[in-house]
Amino acid sequence: MKTLSTISLAIWCLLCMLPMASHALDKTTEKTKLYIGIVQNRQPYTYLDKEKRPKGILIERLNTLCSQIKADCEYVAGESEQLLTDLQTYRIQGMLIIDSFVVPDVDHIKLTSPLCEIKPLFLQRQNDARKKAEDFKGTTIGVGHGSLLHLYLLDEYSSLARIHPYLTLESGVFDLVSGRIDALFTDEAFFQARVAKTALASQTNPARLMSSAVGKPDFPATSMTLAVRERDQALLSSLEKAIKASGKIASCSSLLDKQQTDERKPQPEKSASTTAITPVPND
Repeated sequence: MKTLSTISLAIWCLLCMLPMASHALDKTTEKTKLYIGIVQNRQPYTYLDKEKRPKGILIERLNTLCSQIKADCEYVAGESEQLLTDLQTYRIQGMLIIDSFVVPDVDHIKLTSPLCEIKPLFLQRQNDARKKAEDFKGTTIGVGHGSLLHLYLLDEYSSLARIHPYLTLESGVFDLVSGRIDALFTDEAFFQARVAKTALASQTNPARLMSSAVGKPDFPATSMTLAVRERDQALLSSLEKAIKASGKIASCSSLLDKQQTDERKPQPEKSASTTAITPVPND
């Protein structure tokens, strides 16, 4: 009888421990939730589709990194200035920087290595194309407002040409087609995503738009990166390890090629955490 009581007590103790063990397992497998700020109208890098879901080559790249560091990433759409404020005030944990000019030491942020490599180019009308810098004398060149490409033009071309900044590059394409500007300074991925496969670049169009490479301007390593708070060293370290493990940094246009190839394949349903725009968390 005493032995039976001892066995019953042991079984009861084991049954009591099972929920505790299950809870401990849940805690160890629980993913860290990260809120990442994105600009919503910068195709092909970050944008919202018709269902208001975040899309873009930087979104896909970051989804892969989040999976590698076992983080559950949700996206918060907004303007760059507000997102930077949200990052500094602990409302979000990260912010994708496309080509905006940022000063990490002043903004109290740290940047990862680039998620892809930008390749700048001039977009011009074929019947009015220029090749050398001096050929742009007296012309008007469009560029994204406040971008690193904007600053580059101010340094290298403002003594030759008028610089016309645009809030959206698509507006610059419209003005280029209509003759309001002579060239648009942009990048290869934008050209491939928004121009190359349209009638604007058709071989049968006598005034078709064409691109000409600019080489490798010496840009600061602040474009196509993820910004985190300067105190979040553990998060930065985890992201850097995942980026380094991916090997050589791919060009942004090659990420676009991969995305377009993947989109032609049957797609499994994704979890809401990687497809839904999330409101900025409350303090």
